[in-house]
Amino acid sequence: MNPLNPSASLIACCVLVASGLTTIAQSDISSSTSPNQHVEQMLFGNFDKKEEKPVERMNRRALEAMQASDWEKAFKHLMEGIKEDPTYVDTYNNFGLAHSMRKEYPSAEKAYLKALEIDPKNAKAAYHYSRILLIKGDETLAYQMAVDAAENSDPKEWKYYSWLGTLQSQQEKFAEATSTFTSALEHLTKRIDTVSKAISNEELKDEIVEQWTDTEIVTEFGGASREVEVQRFRTERKNAPDEWHALKASLEKQRVELLALKASAEKASS
Repeated sequence: MNPLNPSASLIACCVLVASGLTTIAQSDISSSTSPNQHVEQMLFGNFDKKEEKPVERMNRRALEAMQASDWEKAFKHLMEGIKEDPTYVDTYNNFGLAHSMRKEYPSAEKAYLKALEIDPKNAKAAYHYSRILLIKGDETLAYQMAVDAAENSDPKEWKYYSWLGTLQSQQEKFAEATSTFTSALEHLTKRIDTVSKAISNEELKDEIVEQWTDTEIVTEFGGASREVEVQRFRTERKNAPDEWHALKASLEKQRVELLALKASAEKASS
């Protein structure tokens, strides 16, 4: 299924360039929606089912379908999102993610360009469009889009800085890359701290694990006593969802990788 119907000319322009970065860009955007992405949306986004708008609900359902590789359902929800609100930029970003996961890069490019047409400073669209451009071989524009993504992200997104630092290293701008990787690490550390706090807060809560009916003797003021039924509960400390722990582990692994990238840039600049 390919709702955006890429033309043959666009497909032709996506021939891979001979660059190690092209492989990195391709592998990353083809798996843009990891199992942890929806968890991040829950923790850092605004996906409260009681408050979300219809278009937000449609996008949430699309992301869930994308994780399950149910493309028909994913594209159905995204098309519904466009009908609901054709100016909601994340619908086009999610169209781009879906097509990227299917390695339909020309269609992904169209989606990201539409997102940038609606919101020229949209950091998410700029970041993913930068990766598409690198696959096409347009290194100059790919770099500019990476700069825009990092500068326009609010709150600051560590992935965008990491990608910019990678491009700077490729261009042998090692001092700039070192500084950019440092920023990426700062933002990633904040993200890890937020996840850790969410896990700790969740595990401070009690949950009922057993409930039963019991009887107890109640003595009245006049001395008479009677039996009454009461409800008993046994509680235990709640465990945070496994997905939250998996997200934290994934982010910590990426932090190790970022440290290695920074160290490599520092060594090259000295």
